[in-house]
Amino acid sequence: MVPTQVRLKKVPDSAGRPEWEITEHALPPLEEGQIRLQLRYISIDPGMMGWISARRSCMPAVNEGGVMRAFGVGEVVESRPDRFPVGSFGTGFTGVQTGFAVMIDRPLLRNLSSAMNIFTRLTERSIEEQQHGNA
Repeated sequence: MVPTQVRLKKVPDSAGRPEWEITEHALPPLEEGQIRLQLRYISIDPGMMGWISARRSCMPAVNEGGVMRAFGVGEVVESRPDRFPVGSFGTGFTGVQTGFAVMIDRPLLRNLSSAMNIFTRLTERSIEEQQHGNA
């Protein structure tokens, strides 16, 4: 997998228009304690404009050349720890990119497996109730 990234090429000009660059970079082999996520969803938020400007924000600014910050959900496609098995899902600040490797102890990276299992059970229960007229 050679992931694609959206990078900030130039901070917004006086009209508020940033310049972007699309890049592709091969990822090195995983180290112990890392997982590789293939991103499925990213969140596009108004707060992103604050992350690429000099305005004061709750997060540090994205530097020119940096991957644009975003919250995302990705599937684990390779894993060195058991806590994030292949096929599970992780969420956190992933950036606007199709995949990346990250240490599992990174702040704000969460394993979504238990939440996905609960959602699946609730969905199955709802379908079963509808089929039996108990909804």
